[in-house]
Amino acid sequence: MGYRPSFEVFPEELRRVPIPEWRILLVLAYDGPSTMYQIKKKYRFRYPSVHRATKKLEEIKWIKVVERKRGQKGGITKVYGLTLVGLLHLLYRIPKWFRPSEIHATEKDKRLLPEEVKTDLRKLRTQQDIAFHLVYCFKFDEVAEKHRGLLPLIYGKWNHFKKNHVAIDVFSSMVKVAHVTLADYYSHRKRVSLPKLFAHKVYYNLLKESMFERYPRKRKGYESFDYHEMVQQKAIAVFQNDPQLTALFKKICPILEKEIASLSKSIRKIKTALLSQNTPKKS
Repeated sequence: MGYRPSFEVFPEELRRVPIPEWRILLVLAYDGPSTMYQIKKKYRFRYPSVHRATKKLEEIKWIKVVERKRGQKGGITKVYGLTLVGLLHLLYRIPKWFRPSEIHATEKDKRLLPEEVKTDLRKLRTQQDIAFHLVYCFKFDEVAEKHRGLLPLIYGKWNHFKKNHVAIDVFSSMVKVAHVTLADYYSHRKRVSLPKLFAHKVYYNLLKESMFERYPRKRKGYESFDYHEMVQQKAIAVFQNDPQLTALFKKICPILEKEIASLSKSIRKIKTALLSQNTPKKS
C-alpha cells in the first residue's frame, strides 16, 4: 500500500473511524452540500445512523455546516459540506500506486467486481470495502466538479486540466501527496494554511516527477513509446495558458533548481571521495 505517515501524528479519534462515517463522507464528496434528511432519503440509510455519523464527522472537522436554512416545519435545517481535511483523508486511503478505474477497468470489468465495491454506497460494510471502492470506483471528476471552491488552484482549474487531458495526472499527484500533507497539517496545524500547502505539494510533485521519475524511453531499432517525453509534455500542459498556474510554476521552479543543485553537489562529493581512494599513489 506504500508509505504512510505514523498514525501518531493523527489525533486519537481519527485512527479508527467507523464505516458509517466513511459512507457519509463519500456521499458529501459526490453530492456536495446536503442535509441529513436528503442523505437519508436518497441513499435509504437509517436516520439515526446518518445523524450519529454526521455529528461525529463534524466533531473531527472532516465536514462542517455550510448553510443554515429554515425547514418546512419552521425549524432550522443544517446543510453539511466536505472540508479539505475530510477530502485529504479520503485521498489518504487510496494507495499511492493507484490508477483510476477509468483507465484500468472497463464497464465489463466493473461488473465482475464484488457487489460491495460498486457505486451503491449502502453495500460498503467493511474497511476493505471502503478501500476497494476508493481504488476501483472513486468518481474523482465528480468530486472535482462539486467542490471547485474547496481548492481554487486545483479544482477551480479542472476544466483546464480536462481540456488538456491531464486531469488524471493532477489527481494522481493529489493522491501521492495527501499523506505527507496530512502529516504536516497535524504536526504544525497552527502554522499551516492547508489549501496553500496541499496545492504547492501537488504541483511540486508533478514537476519533480516529470524530471526525476524513471520512464522507458525509445530504444534504437524499437518502435516503443517515449513515456518520459509524454510525462514532460503533460507537466507543460498543466501550467501553460493559465496565469495563476504560470505564476505558481515560477515560485516552485527555484526550489526545484536548488534541490537539483544540492543533489549534484552531494553526488560530486561522493564521487570525489570514492574515486580518490582508487587513484594509484605515486612512488
